[in-house]
Amino acid sequence: MYSHDLNELIKQAGLATAFRTEFASNNQFAGYWGTVKEWSEQKRYERCSQKEASELVMAITDISNGVLVWIQQYW
Repeated sequence: MYSHDLNELIKQAGLATAFRTEFASNNQFAGYWGTVKEWSEQKRYERCSQKEASELVMAITDISNGVLVWIQQYW
């Protein structure tokens, strides 16, 4: 699967139901997802503020509710 569309990747990985459950039951995860889903492959070439960069890193890596931590449950 060659895509940067995070929603499509979740669907293709068979995680749509698990994602909807986590999103509905975990406000912190839902907020982090809102940050992470705004990323695109074009954004890697754009400048952003230190605050925006820090928020993205936190949304991905937060040990309790980060998006990467959630994904790693299914590896």
